[in-house]
Amino acid sequence: MLLILALGIFFTFGCAGLWQRLAIDIDGTVTARRDLPQISSSRGPTTRYVFKQSDGTIREYIATRYAPSLPMTIPIGAHVTKRNGETFYFVNGQRVEDFSVRVYVIALSVGIAFLIGAGFLLSRDRRLRGSVT
Repeated sequence: MLLILALGIFFTFGCAGLWQRLAIDIDGTVTARRDLPQISSSRGPTTRYVFKQSDGTIREYIATRYAPSLPMTIPIGAHVTKRNGETFYFVNGQRVEDFSVRVYVIALSVGIAFLIGAGFLLSRDRRLRGSVT
């Protein structure tokens, strides 16, 4: 049971959220924005952004209310730069650091501690079973 809890904490709260934030890669100007209500396939309301990049290509991004996402309040006309591998981003040249890396590091640490504890308990259980027979 501890192993399942450890893996859940490690991957769901630690790795997944941090990875989602690090994977966002946007560099463009918001040309359209549409707030969408919760539907059956989403876990809450979302905001659909359309970005025009410097090379003229159009890119869409869906923002959610969850921490790894960019905010749902970026205005039309704002230039957003968020590089892959960074947790911060820029809006009109102003650096925004609204992602709490500390929370994810704590979740990863708890997950790792539980994984170590589960490994210790499993190895102890195997040793005990081996000595009884």
